[in-house]
Amino acid sequence: MPDQSPSSFLARLERPEPLILDGATGTMIMKEIPGFRGCNESLNLERPDLVLRVHRAYIDAGAHIIETNTFGGSALKLEEYGLAASCEKINERAARIAREAAGESGVFIAGSMGPSGKLIEPLGETRVSAAYESFAAQARGFARGGVDLVIIETMNDLLEAKTALRAVRDISPVPVICSMTFEPGGKTLTGTGVFTGLATLAECGAGAVGINCSMGPDGILALYRDHIDELRRIGVPLTVWANAGLPEFSDGLAHYHLSPEEFARYSMEFVRMGIRVIGGCCGTAPEHIAALRKRCGSCTGPLLEARPEHRFITSRYRALDLSSHEGLVLVGERLNPTARKKFAQELKAGQNAFLREESRKQEAEGAHVLDINVGVPDIDEAASMRSSISILGGLVKTPLMIDSDNPAVIEAALELYPGVGIINSVNGKKKSMEGVIPLLARYGSFVVALCLDESGIHRDASRRIAIGERLLDSLAAAGVSPGRVFIDPLMLAESAEPGAAMETLSVIRHFAARGIRTSLGISNISFGLPARKHINTVFLNMALEAGLSAAIINPSAVRIIDAPTGDERLAEAFLTGRDQGAGAYIRHFREKEAAEQGAPAAAAGGTEGDL
Repeated sequence: MPDQSPSSFLARLERPEPLILDGATGTMIMKEIPGFRGCNESLNLERPDLVLRVHRAYIDAGAHIIETNTFGGSALKLEEYGLAASCEKINERAARIAREAAGESGVFIAGSMGPSGKLIEPLGETRVSAAYESFAAQARGFARGGVDLVIIETMNDLLEAKTALRAVRDISPVPVICSMTFEPGGKTLTGTGVFTGLATLAECGAGAVGINCSMGPDGILALYRDHIDELRRIGVPLTVWANAGLPEFSDGLAHYHLSPEEFARYSMEFVRMGIRVIGGCCGTAPEHIAALRKRCGSCTGPLLEARPEHRFITSRYRALDLSSHEGLVLVGERLNPTARKKFAQELKAGQNAFLREESRKQEAEGAHVLDINVGVPDIDEAASMRSSISILGGLVKTPLMIDSDNPAVIEAALELYPGVGIINSVNGKKKSMEGVIPLLARYGSFVVALCLDESGIHRDASRRIAIGERLLDSLAAAGVSPGRVFIDPLMLAESAEPGAAMETLSVIRHFAARGIRTSLGISNISFGLPARKHINTVFLNMALEAGLSAAIINPSAVRIIDAPTGDERLAEAFLTGRDQGAGAYIRHFREKEAAEQGAPAAAAGGTEGDL
């Protein structure tokens, strides 16, 4: 029997010849049963002979992959016909019919998973958890029926596509193709662009990504031409199955008029672009697939180069490519109630004016990512985080950093977040690792890993490095690639721990030299000192030179130093140990303040006791 393991399908994608996918099942059912308006998926139980004939017709036409008759086979979709309770049975039976049709041919069996037909929160009323359970029931049926891969297709909403992908990956190790449908302008109906949508799904574990439905091959071809250079950066195989032209409606039915030869001719361009899977969607029939196989099946296209593993942080509307980003990734720090009384008060009152205003401000000030923390005593933190994610997900384009040490709060955010975010944070303590690491592997997020464990936070670089290395090992053992990790050395107050600043830079240099990204919250370094912005600015520039990747900071306060001011030179002297105890620094600002107020300056010494 042919090798139909997941690895064999993925290996086949690496060959230069494209795989030919079958065409429309619904179109064939309408030909077999004219006027049929029932549930196509019920035919897997009621008319398996008909479904079998459809599959064999596509196999005879030359398809390398056939899809199960389950496009509307999720529990939520079947609920419209009163068949939700039969979801697993219908999908298992569909997979077995397809397997019977394929026999010993070596044709791959793909479980077809279409959208639920519901609007998922926060855009609609259907809970993400309900969508997940609906897709999970379908995936369990596929697993029992023995599919070789799953195709999640015709998705308009990025969060729904992500949820379906998570459900499949939780249940089965088979490869998954995720395909979205876009309008001619290059956006889904819920506003996600081609690159952002496909990059997000690739980061979340899709083995291949692409575009299907909505247009004929000419329309999808135009989208691929517009985006192919950036799509190649995603680094996973690309796919396409187009309609047989644009539909024309009569008697309430859609009719498609693109001939098999025209369909195949357009599709040659996809081969030349290096698209790995090419098939047919609405209106296509075995004749279209036969023409496609004849014209394209033995042609070759360029193969993708291996990509850096894990590089895209995304929202519903934007993708940040960490591999090509120049300079520091600025993480806006102001959505944190710890030092912002107004935000804390609004969180307790269930209000969101501060959240809305500050998120927009930080985005306008140049933040690349926004940190969101809702940790206020005596509130339902998970509910507050869900509310904040719902608002921010549609309000700003900037990707988010989920800031909590509570795994339940983190998961509440991850379930609802439509993009690929950063989790802040995990640390070397057993409780943290056991609670957070499984979420990272499951949801595909990036993570800030703090250099602390049960022994605390250490001044010396060597001890922080050792903790960071152990964290990387633990994360890798759980399936979290180093490419998803930002090591945070943690910033001690230099006034309390003299020399800690230079030790922190040593930690950054160590991990930067290994190709590991680093992150740091800057402001704590200046705690207890006057004119803190100068110390923060100087140290930020030192850290950037040492190889710092990201900083959690007020984006409006960032200054890249070309020529230091006198205040900044004093800050540098303190940080480098030339002004021990910050005596000169403190004296300078006391005198400056006194001069501004017209009063004599108080005496200033040179020890920590003066702080």
